[in-house]
Amino acid sequence: MSTSVLPDGWTRAKFGDVVRNVNETSRNLAADGLDRVVGLDHLDSGSLRLMRWDSVADLPDGTTFTRKFKPGQVLFGKRRAYQRKVAVPDFSGVCSGDILVFEPVDKKLLANFLPYLVQSDGFFDHALGTSAGSLSPRTKWAELAKYEFALPPVDEQRRITELLCAADRLSETLSSVDIAVLRKSLLVQALETSKEDRPLGEVISLDYGKSLSETRRDGGSYPVIGSAGVVGFHSIPLTNEERTIVVGRKGTAGYVQLIDRPCWPIDTTYYVRLKVDLPLDFVFAQIQEIGLGSVVTATAVPGLNREDAYKLRFRIPDSKTISSLIATLVQTESLGEEISRRRETVRMIRSALLDSMMVGDHV
Repeated sequence: MSTSVLPDGWTRAKFGDVVRNVNETSRNLAADGLDRVVGLDHLDSGSLRLMRWDSVADLPDGTTFTRKFKPGQVLFGKRRAYQRKVAVPDFSGVCSGDILVFEPVDKKLLANFLPYLVQSDGFFDHALGTSAGSLSPRTKWAELAKYEFALPPVDEQRRITELLCAADRLSETLSSVDIAVLRKSLLVQALETSKEDRPLGEVISLDYGKSLSETRRDGGSYPVIGSAGVVGFHSIPLTNEERTIVVGRKGTAGYVQLIDRPCWPIDTTYYVRLKVDLPLDFVFAQIQEIGLGSVVTATAVPGLNREDAYKLRFRIPDSKTISSLIATLVQTESLGEEISRRRETVRMIRSALLDSMMVGDHV
């Protein structure tokens, strides 16, 4: 641990002196009023919120988990600590033996401050450095208890916690904006005004992509497109269109993507050619929502039959509505990019705050 002088009121502490490893168990979940089960897979890396769990009633064979936890305690995944799994539940239950349950020993450490302490780089570095095992490394409480850190005074803990909580709330707010749902809502509203309804086959043709062997993917400038994205580059394109809609035919069947330059769709795909004069962005938006999944065969290798796809209905509003929709979708895309940038900024600020508070810097 650093020997640098700490700010007034800060003290050096060992994790095990201020944190208790709660090792309470339940042998009869029903009698103890516990009906939720939490495993490592329910903890999301980098997020303190516990959003998922199993209900005991939904587990035909019950559960072997017995370690109890209560609301407000801190759950820490001791197996594969590099995954940085920490959560604070708002309910009671039992959890995996690979999850440790922490709570403060006394009032020197605020319960709300503890999860951020456990999320800090210093704590995780210690956890990783004390983990043993090659395939599934685990750390132990006895080792974690030795972790030394700079403990702020209670008022400073409260201030740091408020800042980090504010960052978490902002991040959650930004994450709650679902651009895909917004796009779909805008499209549905526009299509409600449609006076023309045609089979998809009258609007577009789905042309077969063409096989291209690995030896012919020569690293050129034109993307080679598979059923789920770019799989290589080639020196010549199959389609010279400046923009092409590509639809998954085999494997990731029904996956729709818009390629913004000439490309080579391979034989696991279809590529779209327009039969009517409509903006490509409008066609792309509607094909994304038209329900291609409903005509994908449920075989070992899922496939999209184009004759079945052609029977799906395609609605066409007036040109003014289409133009307005496209402009709004462009704005929506920009909004999504801005939200992503802001989320990354919040993440960086939060990380900096965590680093600062663990070395005793003023924030």
